[in-house]
Amino acid sequence: MATIGYTEEVAGDDLPVGVRIITWTPLAQGDVGATYEAVSHYPDKCVQFTGTFGGATVVLEGSLGTATPTYFTHTDPQGNAISKTAAAGEQVLENSFTIRPNVTGGDGTTAITCKLLLTTIARR
Repeated sequence: MATIGYTEEVAGDDLPVGVRIITWTPLAQGDVGATYEAVSHYPDKCVQFTGTFGGATVVLEGSLGTATPTYFTHTDPQGNAISKTAAAGEQVLENSFTIRPNVTGGDGTTAITCKLLLTTIARR
């Protein structure tokens, strides 16, 4: 098990102001993504999982804590846990302070990419 760092694309990287894309890759068997903090500044969130799952399950987790976070599984707007065994995309309902992907199971072929689109609400 390893903690996989993320990359962050922000405005100026061909993205509009108020938009960020956070990417964790590759997530292998038993890996967890490095925690992305202050995600609550972006109340509109969408997650996409792609890659080779190799029998793995990837869960999107969040926490309201910072020093010693207690993670819970995020849900989609229908109340379903964001827990996937194949490529998928979902809108994220909760607005936690921290967020990360967590991979359980899998095999030597597991190589998952998690992309998280974060946007602020447009104000006129």
